[in-house]
Amino acid sequence: MATAKFYENGLPDNYYVYLTTGGTGLNHGDVDTRVPNATILPSGPFQLTSKTHPYDAYENSPVHRFYQMWQQFDCSASNATKQNPSGCVGDLFPWVEVTVGAGSNGLARPAGFNDTSTKEGSTSMGFYNVQQGDAPYFKYLADHYAMSDNFHQSVMGRTGADHVMLGTGDAIWFSDSNGNPSQPQHNQLVAAGSPNAGVVDEIENPNPQYGTNNYYTEDGYGGGSFGSPSYGGGSYTNCSDSTQPGVAPITNYLSSLNKTINPGCDQNHFYLLNDYNPGCYGDGRSAYADIGNPKETVFTIPPSPLRDIGDELNEKNISWAYYGDPWSAYLANPDGNYVTPDNTYCNICNPLQ
Repeated sequence: MATAKFYENGLPDNYYVYLTTGGTGLNHGDVDTRVPNATILPSGPFQLTSKTHPYDAYENSPVHRFYQMWQQFDCSASNATKQNPSGCVGDLFPWVEVTVGAGSNGLARPAGFNDTSTKEGSTSMGFYNVQQGDAPYFKYLADHYAMSDNFHQSVMGRTGADHVMLGTGDAIWFSDSNGNPSQPQHNQLVAAGSPNAGVVDEIENPNPQYGTNNYYTEDGYGGGSFGSPSYGGGSYTNCSDSTQPGVAPITNYLSSLNKTINPGCDQNHFYLLNDYNPGCYGDGRSAYADIGNPKETVFTIPPSPLRDIGDELNEKNISWAYYGDPWSAYLANPDGNYVTPDNTYCNICNPLQ
């Protein structure tokens, strides 16, 4: 219990026990034998919980990245109805999980790739049965605080892009040192002369690698950095240019709906789709100017002129605060490898950075 309190603070004393339960004892990617009949489940949704797999068990996480999510939803205006005006049928979640998963990060598809290589499998098909007592705390929050608006996330994509949208009502785009739209690194050497130096391509390309169904050419948020050569990239796209990889299928779909949707992409703006480290440290220093630091990553957003809710409130002299636990521990160790036993602060969750 003392270890749980060291890693996490602010919980009621009687809740820390739940941080000590739910371990699997299995290796990552193993079949979850806690689920009854795990190897012979029929096609379709299945209840994740059971006597051998309680609701507080640690579980896998379905992939959530921009182009993977668009594939998962399988949208077509020809499928649109009054009850389903989007035309999205949401029937490709398991297929995307096993064919590309969390993505390539700029690497070639591994040799011997099969339907277990991504270690994702049928995670997306499992459900919690709250009517039978699963996840009682979450049910309490939903019953007492949720607005029943079916909101799931701000944008297709990962945590960073979602939180930027939550704090700004907009998507963040790559800018130069003067706040003007610019093109991200595209097969270019970055952080030259530092341990993080490497050739990266920060523009998404969801076209499949040769010989694959959908193992993307360039996606994710790259690899290396933190004292080793950087590679890969992805996560930015110029959606105002229909000739850019992956853009036309989505913009054509949006314009084909009965009520057309304007993608709202400004000319020559490369928008962030997934996760990059924020452009500033918590004390206001530029993290982007520090990408050669062996404790940092080259996959960092440049300081941006994008307005956020804090700017709006300041101009009206309205006081406000943003709470991100554990802020003080983060300020003492603000570099990209910020996760330490006393510091699990989520910098990509803070749209104000």
